[in-house]
Amino acid sequence: MAIGIGSAISLRNAPVQSSSSELMVPDHVRPIISRACLDCHTNQTKWPWYSRLPLLSLLIERDVKKGREHLNFSTWAGNPVHKPTRNQLQEVCDAVSDSNMPPRSYRMMHPDSRLSSADVDALCDWADSSNSLSESLPHQP
Repeated sequence: MAIGIGSAISLRNAPVQSSSSELMVPDHVRPIISRACLDCHTNQTKWPWYSRLPLLSLLIERDVKKGREHLNFSTWAGNPVHKPTRNQLQEVCDAVSDSNMPPRSYRMMHPDSRLSSADVDALCDWADSSNSLSESLPHQP
């Protein structure tokens, strides 16, 4: 039974470039992203107490790593080189519209992360308007 007790992972966040680097989203979208997305899709994860338990730590770290690899809002914040692509923005809308995000296992442990239909509409409207704006801008080589 003692196997694995000492193997709990030291969960860390990647360095944040600066405290002034905020995701450029409309004010009404920011709290939705904060409560439903940031723990897995930024470098500012708030690791819950149970993330330090053996086996659970491995699962949680894997989920956060996969989340960051797929979409990391921290790389978008204040960094014009890593602006979201049209496809990434559409994927955000698709994932929340299909109730794939946040995942059910996360929603069970974090009830505040549940998205209402108004939240989904706000995220999709943001994605659509951002895509429309980027289409109207001149394309850079």
